[in-house]
Amino acid sequence: MRQYEAYKLELGSEAPKSFEMFRDIKYNNSKSWESLKNAYKKRFSLQEQLNYVMNGEKLFIPQNTKFESVRTIAGNGSKTVLRAAENLANEYGGLAANWKKKVGKIESDKYIFDVHWYELDGKQYKVKIKSRNDK
Repeated sequence: MRQYEAYKLELGSEAPKSFEMFRDIKYNNSKSWESLKNAYKKRFSLQEQLNYVMNGEKLFIPQNTKFESVRTIAGNGSKTVLRAAENLANEYGGLAANWKKKVGKIESDKYIFDVHWYELDGKQYKVKIKSRNDK
């Protein structure tokens, strides 16, 4: 049940409509289950390459890099109001109430990155590095 709730929270309308449907897909439909798992996992990785400049050096974090942890800090799914929601809805579409601001941590061999982005229906917008610390 906890797994279904997590999938429902992250996938929204893409998630099965009920726990019974979720359980049926998980145990009786391997192709649909793989597709559902991939959609869920995609939410926990960087969807596009993230270019940045640090100390005059042009660097990047590759697409599909996995986040160590992800959490919603404002908007849909949190208790904090997302002040930029109306502007995001006007610029990119969707309902202002559905927008989220998320934060995730990416660890490389040398660095720990604190990454922030806005999200609507699982798509990341305005991804940026808030900090990079040596490991």
